[in-house]
Amino acid sequence: TMNVDNRLQDLWSFARSDGECVALSDQLSLLTQLNLDLAMNEVTAELSGFVPVLQRVLSRDYSNSEVSRLALLALNTVFDLDPLCCVLAEEFKLVDTVCAKLSNIKDLDLAEESLKCLIALSAANPRSALNAGALRAVTLYFSFFPERTRQKVIAIVSNLSSALVSFHLNASTSSEIEHENYNTSRFVIDALPLIDDLLESSDSSVSLPIALSFSQFVEAYSLEGYTRTTSVENLINVPEKWAKHVIPLLCSQHRIRILVDLLETNEIIDLTQICCLFRCFGSAIKESPSLAKVLFEKGITEKLRQFFDD
Repeated sequence: TMNVDNRLQDLWSFARSDGECVALSDQLSLLTQLNLDLAMNEVTAELSGFVPVLQRVLSRDYSNSEVSRLALLALNTVFDLDPLCCVLAEEFKLVDTVCAKLSNIKDLDLAEESLKCLIALSAANPRSALNAGALRAVTLYFSFFPERTRQKVIAIVSNLSSALVSFHLNASTSSEIEHENYNTSRFVIDALPLIDDLLESSDSSVSLPIALSFSQFVEAYSLEGYTRTTSVENLINVPEKWAKHVIPLLCSQHRIRILVDLLETNEIIDLTQICCLFRCFGSAIKESPSLAKVLFEKGITEKLRQFFDD
C-alpha cells in the first residue's frame, strides 16, 4: 500500500520534470503500474489527486504517444471510479488539454481514449467543453474514425447541444443567454462546416443524431434576447448574426428531409426537441418558401399529428 501511495509522488516528480529527465521506459512503467493499481482498485490516495498531475503529464508533447494514452487511460478509470472528479477537472482546464491532444491526433488508440475522456467531461462540464473547442476537435477527423469511435463523437456532440438548449431554456434572464452566446457561439460557428459534412452522410446512424444536435444549436442561439418562445414570430426567428451561418445550411432540400425523417425515429423524445425542429422548419421556409412543398411532400403534417397523438 505504501508503494501505491508513493506512486502519486513519483508521478508528480515526473510531471514536474521536463520529461527528458526521465527515461521513456521509466515513464511507461510508472503509468502502466498506475493503471494496474487503478484497475484493481488498490489506490488508497484520494482519486481527485490524480487529476491535476495527469493533466500536467498530458500537457507535454511526447514523441511517444503511448505516454499520453496511458495517462488518458488512467484518467478515464479515475472518472469511472469517481464521477465527481470530472467536475474537478474544470479547475485544471483538463478539457482544453484533451481537445488540444485530439486536434493533433496521430494514433487511433490515443484518439479512442481522448474521446472517452471527452464524453465524461462534456457531460459534466458541457459549456467548458464548448469553450475549449471540443465540437471542432471531435469532428475534425471523423471520416478517419471506425464505427465504434464515431459513436463516441456523436455522443459528445449530443452532450454539447442538449446541454446548451437546456441552459437557454432555464436561464432566468436574457442577459445570461446573451453572455453565454457570446462565449460559445464562435466555437459552434467554427465547427459548422464539419457538422455540415456529417449531415451529408449517407449513414443514417450518423446523419440523424447529428441533425438533431444541429437543430438544438439553432434553437439555443435563436433564443438570444428572450428566455421563452412566446409567439409564432419568435418560433421562426433566428438572429441575423447567427442566421448568416445557419440559414444556408437549412435551406437545402436534403437537410430538410433529414430533419423531417427525425420524426420517424426514436431520436425525438420530448417536446423541446420538437420545438428545435420547428425552429429549423420555420426559419428555412421564411428564407426559402419553396421548401414548404418539400415539407408537405414528406408528410410533415401527418408526422406531427402522429407524434402528438402518441
